Amino acid sequence: MAFRATWLQSTFYQLTSIAVALAIPVLTVLAWRGWAKHVRKDLPHWRSVIGVISILITFLSWLAFMGLFLLVGLDSRTVDNLVEAWLSAVLLMAFIGISLAFALRGISRAQVILAGLLMVALWFASIVH
Repeated sequence: MAFRATWLQSTFYQLTSIAVALAIPVLTVLAWRGWAKHVRKDLPHWRSVIGVISILITFLSWLAFMGLFLLVGLDSRTVDNLVEAWLSAVLLMAFIGISLAFALRGISRAQVILAGLLMVALWFASIVH
């Protein structure tokens, strides 16, 4: 019985991680679309630029996080040495993206903040598990 509970917990963790990992780029693409259609016209130029930077940083943090796991599969000593610094940079990028997202307005702001928070949750899950 304990084996089944462990297997279910592991499967739930993996499925949740996959869902979160897929939700982040979807949210950033939706935020980009919302910004391009509505928010860009309503905001001053400087806020619009900061908002785009927040969307891009959030997406790049996800891309760097996923790229790290692709590189870890190469099983190189150099990659092993970079893992800690790389994960720290990913977390910093996620927090910067969340902070800059407050320059946006409406649903685009919520999407970028949610994507950033999911990125932080994914980061913590990768460290803990």
